[in-house]
Amino acid sequence: AWYHMRLIDNLTRNFPHRSPVDPYLAADAPVVSVPLLFDLVVSGIAWMIGLGAPSPRTVEVVGALVPPIMGGLTVVVVGLIGARLFNRRVGFLAAGLLAIAPGQFLARSVIGFTDHHVAEALLTALTLLSVFAALEEGPPRRRLLTALLAGAALAAYLLTWSGGALLVFVL
Repeated sequence: AWYHMRLIDNLTRNFPHRSPVDPYLAADAPVVSVPLLFDLVVSGIAWMIGLGAPSPRTVEVVGALVPPIMGGLTVVVVGLIGARLFNRRVGFLAAGLLAIAPGQFLARSVIGFTDHHVAEALLTALTLLSVFAALEEGPPRRRLLTALLAGAALAAYLLTWSGGALLVFVL
């Protein structure tokens, strides 16, 4: 979490340009290999709240609050997936289990743990929900729009995690 907050702080001060190297990683200042989207979202929200010049406190508060908000949105999307694939009851069960289950999802979506893993979960679920919606019968225009949404969600996912090609192979 401290690593992302340091990147977000640097990005906010130089918005929208992130430093390409991180002198704290090693003596030879290696290239920052973490994808940009999560840091850009947190920094962009802080930048908008601070009207172009957010205080360090604003950046810290936004960085602390974004993971639980994304975690809550993930619970909703998982519920929608369960409802779409089975029924509303299964959707409620899936959402409820995800919301209360101990484990890595809970650890990554607590307040103050600013890391891109909760964004991965949200964008994976959103991609799958969009793909399921695009595969259903309906007017071609609606299927095209949901397929475009699936592509946008997948693109955002790939910009959030460097190992995101795994989902492409699954799909």
